Amino acid sequence: MKDVQQNVPYELEYWKNTSREKARKRYVCARHLLRPYALRRSAIDLGSGPYGGIFMVMKFPVMVAIDPLWPRYLELGYEAPEGVEIVAGHSGDFCYDGKVDLIFSMNALDHSGDLAAAGREIAAHLRPEGEFILHVHLRTKKQLNAGHKMLLTEESVRAAFSNMTLQTLHTTDICPFDGKPYRSLVGLWEK
Repeated sequence: MKDVQQNVPYELEYWKNTSREKARKRYVCARHLLRPYALRRSAIDLGSGPYGGIFMVMKFPVMVAIDPLWPRYLELGYEAPEGVEIVAGHSGDFCYDGKVDLIFSMNALDHSGDLAAAGREIAAHLRPEGEFILHVHLRTKKQLNAGHKMLLTEESVRAAFSNMTLQTLHTTDICPFDGKPYRSLVGLWEK
């Protein structure tokens, strides 16, 4: 996808300044979203960052961390999390051949550049009755920055994932995971 590379310097700087413990705390807050799925056999964290995303706090028999920056993370000395298959794919092209029971993405799809491509790719990698859990900030034009250039709305998110069945969707004015003043969306879709 054409827009994925635009965020590389911003993202690398973000992770350089984010400790493993700070990232872990964010995922501990998100873990309650995934508790009902703890018995699933396989999961993808889409946009995992260098620490393995949700796999820092939950384990599945098959764990796949997909992030376009994995080669850069490894060059910078980050290590692949134990038991996690790392893939240098992105939301429009996972570069992963398997299908999974659960895909989780937290604060990543607003970097993708093509939400419709992400919707198609996510649906293609879910097994029948597989589920997709999304958290994303719905930034205003004033809140966009070098790393977050994509203006998302609840309507654009619904449209991008209309190829799956929406189970629930919630929006809040404050991010429930880091307390930042961003309108946030949390949704659950089923294939």
